[in-house]
Amino acid sequence: MNRVFIGIDPGLSGGIAVITPEAYTTFDVPVLVVVKGKTKKNRYNSVEISRIFRSVMQGAAAKEYTVQVWLEDVHAMPGQGVTSMFSMGRGLGIYEGIISALGLPLNYISPITWKKKVMCGQGKEKDAAVYKAQQLFPNAVLTTPRGRLLDGRAEALLIAFYGKNYSF
Repeated sequence: MNRVFIGIDPGLSGGIAVITPEAYTTFDVPVLVVVKGKTKKNRYNSVEISRIFRSVMQGAAAKEYTVQVWLEDVHAMPGQGVTSMFSMGRGLGIYEGIISALGLPLNYISPITWKKKVMCGQGKEKDAAVYKAQQLFPNAVLTTPRGRLLDGRAEALLIAFYGKNYSF
């Protein structure tokens, strides 16, 4: 049976990747800019995230494909700020809620596990992920027009690639 793999790097600057038997695509994590006084903050756009997943589900159902979701299982690490960890946890919860509400099968994958398999013999830094993703998916847009690396997209692609090639 043909399958569709969704990989998710859940950070605010993360990404969502979809690999089907015919193609692949990436999305930046949809965000809303919330203004509070003079402060602007990015927040997860759960409506748009849900729309992306529903669209993938509809496309898969039309071809009678099954869908698997692979979510990077992030956790607090020494040296990371409380605010960024709270935001990451919020994102993880939003994804879990949307995926569960849509009835999609959810698989968690630790960064160490997918990087060990997919990035074997390479560095584990963000630019190494972009380089590896570009090798595997040469048509993926993984840099901005000004050359900034879109490592969230790259990592999402590699997470989906892990689900496709290393899960049984």
